[in-house]
This record gives sequence, C-alpha cells and structure tokens, in this order.
Amino acid sequence: MQDDGFERGSRSVRARWELEDGSPVVGYHITMRLLYDTGIARKPAALRKASSVVLRHGEDRGLLAYSFADTHLHSVVTCDRIDAGKFALYTEAGLRKRMHIRVPFERCRIRPIGSERYLGNTLRYLFRQGEHHGTTFDRAHDGTSLPDLIGLRVGAPWLAERVVEAI
Repeated sequence: MQDDGFERGSRSVRARWELEDGSPVVGYHITMRLLYDTGIARKPAALRKASSVVLRHGEDRGLLAYSFADTHLHSVVTCDRIDAGKFALYTEAGLRKRMHIRVPFERCRIRPIGSERYLGNTLRYLFRQGEHHGTTFDRAHDGTSLPDLIGLRVGAPWLAERVVEAI
C-alpha cells in the first residue's frame, strides 16, 4: 500500500506537514485582522477578555504565544495545518461574540514555521509588536501571552511548559 501522507480514520488528516523543501513544519504563525482594519481590543479590560478567548481556543490546539497588535492578532501554534485553521476560525468567532465585534474578519494568514530558530524569532517578533507599530495601548502586555509565560498571570499554566518544550 502506498504511503500518501494521510492517516486513516473517520476523516483524512495530513499526518506530517512539510515545507516546499521537504523540511517539517514545527508550527504556524497566524495573523488575524478585522475587515476594516479597526482594533480588536485596545483597553486593558478588553485586552484581558480577548486574551481569555485566545487561550481558551488555543489550549487544545498547541498555542505557544499571541499578541494583539495595532489592528490585528498574531499567534503561534504547534499543531497540524487543519487544527491551525480551526484555531483561527474558533478564535475569530469567539472574539466576535465576546467582544461584540460587528465587523467580519479578513481571511486569516497562516504561515508555516520551518525551524526552531524561525520559531524563536517569531516569538520575539510577537512580543515587540507595540514597538514595531509605534503603539502604546498595551504597556502591561494584557493582550499578549507574555504575562502567562513569566508567571505574572494565572489561568494558562500549560503555556510556559509548552514553550520550553517547543524551543
């Protein structure tokens, strides 16, 4: 029987995702933005509420990190491509519901991460979004996973361990 890269079961799932050069994908960098480029969350309480949505949908889908930036959300997951898409879909729906967002999201951007080095660079990129965009609305990082990773926020004890394992 030919190995076509799919597992057998109730549905076909790509067993191992690869980059064009054949190297394995270690994760996905997902960017989500609203259709009209308005902010998803800007105030501390809204950023904390939005963070809870991301954490809820990311726990079972390999979430490593996230950051609400100027007008969009960056996140990194270590799962297969199908679950990365589900994470984006459910997170967008959860944000629209919990944050009372009436504007639809653009089609999300899901980019493969092909190495541990690229993964580390992507994580650094996520946490420097305020500097990158010249915004100061989230000085306490309420809209990022950084407080969870350094023990300043409880609620996602699994996150720090997952990042250590991935890098």
